[in-house]
Amino acid sequence: MSQIRFTPLARIALALTMLATISSTFASDAASEDAGTVADRIVVLEPYARAMPPMQPTSAMFLSLKNTDGVDHALVAATSDVARSVELHTHIMEDGVARMRQVEKIDLPASATASLAPGGFHVMLIGLHGPLVEGRTMAATLHFEDGSTKAIEVPIRGLSYRGKSEPAGGMKCGTGKCGGSMGGMKCGGGKCGSR
Repeated sequence: MSQIRFTPLARIALALTMLATISSTFASDAASEDAGTVADRIVVLEPYARAMPPMQPTSAMFLSLKNTDGVDHALVAATSDVARSVELHTHIMEDGVARMRQVEKIDLPASATASLAPGGFHVMLIGLHGPLVEGRTMAATLHFEDGSTKAIEVPIRGLSYRGKSEPAGGMKCGTGKCGGSMGGMKCGGGKCGSR
């Protein structure tokens, strides 16, 4: 049987090719281990929902979402068993009046924190199945653009509670009601959840 003989230059080329193959294999393994889901890349900060009187049919959930990833992501939905419907909302100015509107998603910019707070983006809880009682918690699930989810426990706070990202004093907007008043906030122009 004859032996294959390599010139010194061919040996170096073969060694470099083998080294490159091994390196790329380890790199792709490390990348797939680090990839994870969008939910793995989002840190939930200071979530809370507003306690509401027993006859109040709506409330809202507020929180901050820190995107630890180097690329943009999005919150596309939220769910909870405490309400008939859970929607992502924002406030827009229309004819000089701030009104709540449902949105399809909330952008989570790369390496930044998005605040969901009164007067801006928030999670609307529509058709409460019972009162949200101060001092208790509620379960909610956040849904991201890649289909991943993050289950969270949300403390229920009184109407006077102000999160770190909230302005003091509450906010009044609009002329109608979205299920009533929410801690000094009246949001108008139609029913919550209307499109």
